Amino acid sequence: YTAILEDLNIKNIRLPIYWDQIEKVEGIFDFSIYDELIEQSKDYNISYIINIGWRLPRWPECHAPDWVGQNVKEKTLIMLREVINHYKDYNNVIAWQIENEPLLDTFGICPDGDEEFLKKEIELVKNLDDRDIIISASGELSSWKRESKLSDIFATTLYRVVWNEWFGYFRYPLPAKFYSLKAKFNKKDNVIISELQLEPWVP
Repeated sequence: YTAILEDLNIKNIRLPIYWDQIEKVEGIFDFSIYDELIEQSKDYNISYIINIGWRLPRWPECHAPDWVGQNVKEKTLIMLREVINHYKDYNNVIAWQIENEPLLDTFGICPDGDEEFLKKEIELVKNLDDRDIIISASGELSSWKRESKLSDIFATTLYRVVWNEWFGYFRYPLPAKFYSLKAKFNKKDNVIISELQLEPWVP
């Protein structure tokens, strides 16, 4: 992390707040891991996008604690409230990304996306804080239509070489124009890349 701050001179970081790390016991929240990261960066002029929710980057995508059991959506909203209230006074938090590719049903060990529940999450966050809401979608496997309408800032993921058990390795034959045309089609000017593949996708 220090090398990222000092050697790469990074100024913008998306920080996922993993549910199974902050609420290992129901109702007891511990943000110390993430507070330490943000505190460590105070001398580097870092801006953070805080990524919150049940589904966040990295396998298996859904990161609910082991104790969750039933009513996971209701408990997700409780967790979101705690995270927002904890970090909303940080001036270097510039936006909230709610979930990660929340309507993508073809990847991860997660239930199918639920647009109505996503709207409830967005409503909750907007009621707690006025910073921009980011919603993301797959650059290759989504039209972006639903996600872009729900977001203040739309974020796409961008992967060039992928692997699955049926086809093995596959390189997307998509030019850069493919992504800009989708943004234009969805009438969305405020678009960022939230994930850009820089590591190999291994079986």
